[in-house]
Amino acid sequence: MFSLLLAMTIILSVVLSIWLGNMRDENNSKQLRQSQNNDHQNFPYLAKYVFFYQRMHLGDSGNWVGGFLEMNTPKQFLFILQQHI
Repeated sequence: MFSLLLAMTIILSVVLSIWLGNMRDENNSKQLRQSQNNDHQNFPYLAKYVFFYQRMHLGDSGNWVGGFLEMNTPKQFLFILQQHI
């Protein structure tokens, strides 16, 4: 009887932790989409991400960083390069 109770407790704790992890992942993806939409609304002239870094912590919402490249930035790099040649 004790082993059955122990097994049920372990199974329920695993199911609960998986369910909570899925809820956390859904919240993180919603926040990420909202953040991306806000970036594109505030800076509509920016292209897609040049790089994207996401770090998730266990039991934490995590952090993400998106780096954009403005359309004029490559032209500015070429202009500076040509001045030094």
